[in-house]
Amino acid sequence: MHKTADDIYSVFIVCDLNPEDLSSTLDFLNSYRFKKFLHKSFSVLRLEDFLNWGRDCTNLPEIGKNAEVEILSLHLSLDNEIKNHKLISDHAFKLGLKQLNPYNSFAELFDNKFLFYNFMLAEGFKQAKTCYLEKNCSETDIYGILDDFSASGLDSFLIKPCSGTESIDQYSFKLKEFPLKLDSLLEQITMIQKYDSLLIQEKLEFKEEYKIVFLYGSIFSAKALSEKILALCSQLIAAFKDYVCFKSERTTRKYASSSDIVPDIFSIDLLELASGDLVILEANARPAGIFKYVEYFYYLDNL
Repeated sequence: MHKTADDIYSVFIVCDLNPEDLSSTLDFLNSYRFKKFLHKSFSVLRLEDFLNWGRDCTNLPEIGKNAEVEILSLHLSLDNEIKNHKLISDHAFKLGLKQLNPYNSFAELFDNKFLFYNFMLAEGFKQAKTCYLEKNCSETDIYGILDDFSASGLDSFLIKPCSGTESIDQYSFKLKEFPLKLDSLLEQITMIQKYDSLLIQEKLEFKEEYKIVFLYGSIFSAKALSEKILALCSQLIAAFKDYVCFKSERTTRKYASSSDIVPDIFSIDLLELASGDLVILEANARPAGIFKYVEYFYYLDNL
């Protein structure tokens, strides 16, 4: 059925950084190319303004009389990204608004790199060798893990915060340099442990790296994707749906979207190794710079 202007979904991108920096993303989302198969209008709303919306919705922006409001959490300050995403998600839930990337569905899985790593292993996806260090672990624990890596014959490894983003506080080492850089290594680990647990992870050598954005039943990428990659994307969605079923059986909380769902938007970082193997390193519930990854478009039937 043809939709009129009053039927358009109004999607508010809630952010706490400069809204003007989202202009390129907005241009893409509101472009004819994107809107021709989606009847949605996108605009930006500051976090503090959204949190002032009341239950009676008397202070909501003017929108079409039959429009439905949806909330998308993006462009949040790195210092409070997870905290503010939770705030937005909880407030949207209280207002009964659909969320495109609700925190309590998958963001909590994506934001914990070790939880995501274990999830991917359990679902049969190839992963880089990874070890987890608690915030209060001892130097003995650290040495034990490094010895384990050394015995496995790996060449290089990364140290990264468990909930980190944008490669902040990520540190790279070669095992042969370990004795020489021990002090720097312990200093980096101690620094991360002040605010987070951390991962020591195999550094994979790859021939190609992809950022893939999942958006409303479609996927976008700056690079052409092979059938093998598209098949892996389909496998990932199926695994997420299994996770939804597993989790929904164990929670009494009902979301505005009626249940825990696979989010309408997220991204993955994928590596294609020289061997041809594909490794999904991590996923992001708040993908930045969407407009950068729209050169190639694909539709997956199971999204």
